[in-house]
Amino acid sequence: MTGNTAGPKERRGNMAVRLCKLLCLILIGAPFMAVWFGYYVSHMRLPMGRAATLLVPGLFVILLFFFGRTYRAFSISYRSAR
Repeated sequence: MTGNTAGPKERRGNMAVRLCKLLCLILIGAPFMAVWFGYYVSHMRLPMGRAATLLVPGLFVILLFFFGRTYRAFSISYRSAR
């Protein structure tokens, strides 16, 4: 028999860990976006279009999420390591 056998207490713990990981992603991505839009966009020699200006911070957050999951950078756990 396969399926999710986690109880409600463990599901709440998993949700808290996911929210912490999301908070980490936001707290790392937000300063990058602030610096990008506050400084770098106005100091570019060859201004990019609006889509490319939004693409850089978006790509940063996507790559941060991808590499964070790949290398378990946001691994927050109260359980023992496997």
